[in-house]
Amino acid sequence: FNNSALEELLRDSKNPAEERHEFGRDIIPHAVNAGYDVRSYKHSGYWKPLRTLADIYEANISVATGGDAASLIDFDRLVYTKPNFLPPNTFYGSSLTERSIISDGCVIRDGAKIINSIVGPCTVIDKNVDLEGVVVVGRDEILKRSGGDKVADIGANTIIRKCMVDSD
Repeated sequence: FNNSALEELLRDSKNPAEERHEFGRDIIPHAVNAGYDVRSYKHSGYWKPLRTLADIYEANISVATGGDAASLIDFDRLVYTKPNFLPPNTFYGSSLTERSIISDGCVIRDGAKIINSIVGPCTVIDKNVDLEGVVVVGRDEILKRSGGDKVADIGANTIIRKCMVDSD
């Protein structure tokens, strides 16, 4: 899609009677009917429509815990992205992580327990934090830490279970 075509399709395919506006149900059929050059590719791997926060949460946790979405991590099919040039993670004291993904630039303090979770980039986790089944969105750059690594995104002795947390 180019920007002008996408804007036109988004505007013209919206049904005011419908609450949701989806590519597969609304936009692509409209593009075909309007005469756009639409092509398809048969995909047989993992696929999950992300329509709700619950869908996004479940897909992320599935990657970390070895569920169906973990098939996306395939070292025979590398995915290249723009590097963020973040510092390495820093762990102070001892912590426990199981079936979790800890992104670059994080600070994890003593006693943290992170199980079946994803910790997004540049997140600061204070002492004795207990996360289970949590997706912490994180930040896209180190400079957005409100107080550097001195101010935690998740404070000491916090317990969080089965939810998504936005660091900002």
